[in-house]
Amino acid sequence: ITPKGEREIANIDEFSNSKIKGAFEFLTDEDQENIIHAIEKYGNALEKSRQLRDQVKIHRLSTPRPIRKQIINMIETIQKGEFSLPITDEINACILRAEEEFYYNNSYNFWYATDPNGTIIGSIGLKKIDDQKGEIKKFFIQQSYRGKNVAPKLMNSLIHSAVKHGFETLYLGTVDILHAAHRFYEKYG
Repeated sequence: ITPKGEREIANIDEFSNSKIKGAFEFLTDEDQENIIHAIEKYGNALEKSRQLRDQVKIHRLSTPRPIRKQIINMIETIQKGEFSLPITDEINACILRAEEEFYYNNSYNFWYATDPNGTIIGSIGLKKIDDQKGEIKKFFIQQSYRGKNVAPKLMNSLIHSAVKHGFETLYLGTVDILHAAHRFYEKYG
């Protein structure tokens, strides 16, 4: 940080402290302690969230079938268990046949996320339609990891690859009941 930046941070801190002190004058000692305790809890939760986010790893799919089967199991658990979607065995088989659907330009264009224990917690694939168009496929995140920056990490991997491949447009298909997914897709344009 430059000296000017340090002065600016000091000014912001001084301003913030004066506002907090002014507001605290209208609170009882007990209310002040409750607020301070709540802020400490919130700070600890933010730190745990940051640590978890940093421990989530994004991997590019490779040839091992056991990994592919684990990805399919994760997806089907979400499709069947969480959303009661009527799926057939064939609907996710494209992951087993990744060479046909997701391998082009000398790389697999399918990614999966793992938690600190190596458990698969998310997936996304980029299928080539033609030289200018791609399709987002098999984008799923385990419920307990939604809102914890896993989806953006996977989407950014896909977008980076789409740009590298020269795709101008990305398409996706989804179902009506996936409301949070719709909001996520709209956020990404």
